[in-house]
Amino acid sequence: MKQSRYNHLFFSLLLSLIFFLSFSSHSDVVAASAQIHSCEIISSDTIKISGTIEGIQEPIYLFEVKSWEKNITNPIAEIPVTGNTFECVVSLESRLFSKFVVGTSDGLGGYIAISEAKFLHPEGLATQTDPFPNAESKKGLLTNASMMEDVRELGVKHSLVNLDLGQLLTNGDMPISFDGTTCYINSGMLYGYDAVLKSLSQQNIVTSLVLLATPCPYPIVAQDTQATYEALDMQNPEGVKTLQTLIHFLAQRYTRSDKAFGQVVNWIVGNEVNNPSEWNGSQLSTEDYLANYADGVRMVSTAVRSVYSNARIYVSLDHCWNTEVGNRINAMNLLTYLYSQLNDIDWNIAYHAYPYLLNNPATWTDPVTDEITTDVISMKNIHVLTDYLAKNQINNPDGSLKRVILSEVGFHAK
Repeated sequence: MKQSRYNHLFFSLLLSLIFFLSFSSHSDVVAASAQIHSCEIISSDTIKISGTIEGIQEPIYLFEVKSWEKNITNPIAEIPVTGNTFECVVSLESRLFSKFVVGTSDGLGGYIAISEAKFLHPEGLATQTDPFPNAESKKGLLTNASMMEDVRELGVKHSLVNLDLGQLLTNGDMPISFDGTTCYINSGMLYGYDAVLKSLSQQNIVTSLVLLATPCPYPIVAQDTQATYEALDMQNPEGVKTLQTLIHFLAQRYTRSDKAFGQVVNWIVGNEVNNPSEWNGSQLSTEDYLANYADGVRMVSTAVRSVYSNARIYVSLDHCWNTEVGNRINAMNLLTYLYSQLNDIDWNIAYHAYPYLLNNPATWTDPVTDEITTDVISMKNIHVLTDYLAKNQINNPDGSLKRVILSEVGFHAK
């Protein structure tokens, strides 16, 4: 009986000691912190990551996290530390779209992150660095292959072209490859886009390309919701790699200096993304939908600007602003969210300032206000959008103001 009591006391003390050591080790790790100050491409195949660290003597490691991954698992390198600074050089191979995190052992057989994630700036790889072209006038038109005569007759100098990524990936007969991924695209469909875009560039027209998606043989959309277009799926590894491959290919084809296949300088991700039930079909929660869209914008930016450093990336909004009418997402909140997630890259706004009622062309009679709380931003009160961006300092990383283009605006001809 006495021996049993001693055994019980012994094991209690042992468990207490184990708990204390585990808790102390974990607490020390949590107290440690690191900050990545620079994550840059220093050559065509090399990345250099540097920063500072405080409060830890344990080895620290560099982790790569793909867009569809949530946790850190296996380190890609141990980071040498000098004083409270560190620098690490690793291969760029298959890591252009990844984010990087500093972590250390959690004392329990795994790892814990001790820094925020940092992405690469893809412009370091760009071979196309021509200045952004200046348009000869503000006159613009949403165009397709059947409208080339209208374009010439009207003297248009801005054009908007819709491109369905899903259609381009259907009945594929032409292989394209990037970063270890190969997919097949429809060459006939591609040559059709070539013809339109080349005709526009020959007339010195500044062209914006809207990237849309429908279901196809590759898992690039999350669900087939029967919406006009579907939201990109940024959580499916095969789908994401396919999108990266295709958009990188399009950037290489349509940003050449010789404009051999036409030229695209503005890249718009989706259409009216604050209206997912119609234009960006998804069964995701609002929170997940926004996170998924932000990942898509970053992916497009990386793919395009790694080829053409001065390309401009846009998010698309309809004229509904501070409202959730028709199952919309509040556009003002959407912009605020995107800025919180994408404040390290350049992106801009493609706005559709249609009249309050689409069938009433007298936009000067729109029942809108000049306050930030207005339900709708039309041509009557378009300044509300630019005022909001300026007041809340929703700027690009270099401090420049975000650009606003009216990629769609039209009036019903009664």
